[in-house]
Amino acid sequence: AAATDTNSYGRAVDAIGTNGAAYYARNAGNNTVGFFGAYYGAFNTVNLGSTTNSDIVIYRQNTEGMRLTSTGLGIGTSSTGGWKLYAVGSYGLKTGDGTSDIGVYNGGGVGFLGTTTAHPLAIVTGGAERMRLDSSGNLGIGTSSPGYKLAINDASGNYYPLALTSAQIG
Repeated sequence: AAATDTNSYGRAVDAIGTNGAAYYARNAGNNTVGFFGAYYGAFNTVNLGSTTNSDIVIYRQNTEGMRLTSTGLGIGTSSTGGWKLYAVGSYGLKTGDGTSDIGVYNGGGVGFLGTTTAHPLAIVTGGAERMRLDSSGNLGIGTSSPGYKLAINDASGNYYPLALTSAQIG
């Protein structure tokens, strides 16, 4: 069964479905341009979308909070800046597991990458840890437990794991 109502802009709002409800936003030509749906049963999901190439914008207190475009998600901005995820503000992105957190943020004209807890920061390439900065400020290359400000370990047996070169000597 379907129920149709008209919102304050004179646009139709439909509630359709037996396993949930889908609310469709239609333009003046009665074309569906967006939807919000709650589906139960096998789906058990909530969906928000656009049936056109229109952006999806979420507002809070009449201010745009985020915008999903065809190219990415902008948070705190109406533009994605060409990135898949683009956050604008003093703090950018923080993720954690309840014990340790990592953040990417900026402040005072400086960009930061690091842990916001007293845990090490590891750099991984090819699925393997290559470098670690511990909470004491010790940096390890080829070791996960550096005991010095700079600790280099070359497990391949190379006697010279560190090379200092210069085009000009003297």
